[in-house]
Amino acid sequence: PSHINLKNSLMAAGILRVRDICLRTETEIKQVKYAKGQCFEALKSVLDKHGLRFGMTQEQLEIYRDNYWANL
Repeated sequence: PSHINLKNSLMAAGILRVRDICLRTETEIKQVKYAKGQCFEALKSVLDKHGLRFGMTQEQLEIYRDNYWANL
């Protein structure tokens, strides 16, 4: 399935964690093999669902992390 191809391509590009995805821009992610069309939209949707997005800064991700753990 295409999600396995996308996972393997992200890993090959050194994108191993959700944090790594968020630190990349949409353009950078779209350059990864299989990260186009429906796969890209699905990835974007999952990020949206969790209040995340492409192109976030380290500081924004730290704030997100702190808020996440504070609300558990």
